Amino acid sequence: MDFKDLASNLGFDEEDFNELLHVFLMTSFSDIEKISIGLKEESREKIAQAAHSIKGAASNLGLDDIALTSKDMEMTAKDANVTDFSGFRNKIDFISKELKKIENAIKTD
Repeated sequence: MDFKDLASNLGFDEEDFNELLHVFLMTSFSDIEKISIGLKEESREKIAQAAHSIKGAASNLGLDDIALTSKDMEMTAKDANVTDFSGFRNKIDFISKELKKIENAIKTD
């Protein structure tokens, strides 16, 4: 990931952007846990709220893959016709891996 370009596109210097990414990571890892709990409790509301949180923050930071995946989880959780959330584990794993990539990239800068 090229954080320098992302930062520039969003009007931030790289240091400020990295600080935003740190906050995003902490919040998103917490939200991933909330989604997992929501799945265990079969709480559509908890899943949708946590996915919405990730979606908004990822969108604001230009992290489109994470934003799209979390948007899909949010919309699916809100759809009363959906009864099978088994595909969510793959989505959670994808987001978690992306978050770890960001975390590792920040550490090496």
